[in-house]
Amino acid sequence: MKVFFEKRIKPKRLISISHREAKALEDPLRALILDLLSTRPMSVEEIWRELSKRGYKKSINTVRHHLNILVSSGLVELVRVEEKRGAHLKYYSSKARLVVAEGSIDEARLRGAIEYAEKEIGRLIEQLEALYGKEIDEEAERLRPCPYCQISHFKEYVILEIIERAIARIWDKKTI
Repeated sequence: MKVFFEKRIKPKRLISISHREAKALEDPLRALILDLLSTRPMSVEEIWRELSKRGYKKSINTVRHHLNILVSSGLVELVRVEEKRGAHLKYYSSKARLVVAEGSIDEARLRGAIEYAEKEIGRLIEQLEALYGKEIDEEAERLRPCPYCQISHFKEYVILEIIERAIARIWDKKTI
C-alpha cells in the first residue's frame, strides 16, 4: 500500500485539567461565568445581570444551574452568605482563572524564551522529583482511575498542577 501523506506530531503543549473540570467547561457560558467570578465574588443575580449586559439572555434559573455545575466541579466556591431582607444572599468566587486566547503564539519568534524556560523548568522538575518524588508518585497513583492506565501521564499531571498553582500564586502577588 502506498502512503501519500504522513505526519508525525509530538505534543508541544500539555493541558492540565481534570475530567470533571473539562465536563464543567464544555459549555461556553460556564467558561464566561468562571471568568466573571475570577475578578470578584458575585451573587447569582449579579452574574445574571453581567451576562445580560454581555448579550446572554438567560433565565436566572439557567444561570443558577450553570453555577451549580461549576461548584460541583470544584472550580467555583461559595465564599460569603449575607442576610438581606430576611433572605440569605450567597456570593461565589472562582478558584481558577481561565486563560483563553484566539490563535496561538508565534513559536519561532519566541524560540529563545521557550528554550530558556525549557532548561529552567527542566531543572525545577528534577528538583521537585528529588525533593517530593514520593508524594508526587503517591498522588499520581491516587489519581489513576484504573490499573491499565499509564501512571506516567498522571505523574505529568501532578507536576504540571504543582507548577500551574505556583504560577497562579505568583501572578496573584504581582501584575504582569
